[in-house]
Amino acid sequence: MADQVGGRTVVKAGTLTVPRLSEQIRIEVEDQVFFFNFSNPEPGQETSAEARIHRGGGMTMTIRNLDNPLGTTFHLKAGVLRGQDLYVTLFVHVGNSGDNPVNLSYTFSLG
Repeated sequence: MADQVGGRTVVKAGTLTVPRLSEQIRIEVEDQVFFFNFSNPEPGQETSAEARIHRGGGMTMTIRNLDNPLGTTFHLKAGVLRGQDLYVTLFVHVGNSGDNPVNLSYTFSLG
């Protein structure tokens, strides 16, 4: 039986780390490509995210102002895969300040 979260079937999960906040993360899920960008342009501002779903599948997401020392989570619909809704859940943790390492834990699921 496949892994499940919230009744959805997990199609890909993992953790990636980049050495600097300014580096992009790229994740492939079957024939779709997802890009994650990070920035802290305004320290002290609320965390915000903007996602753009690509025609034909995949997504680019930019997450800003990640200054929560405990990390930040996101859950959103990321498109359609195999005729089912594709969701992504993210946990993002960034070092204390500046252009520090980023840890991105992700789960893509169908349901």
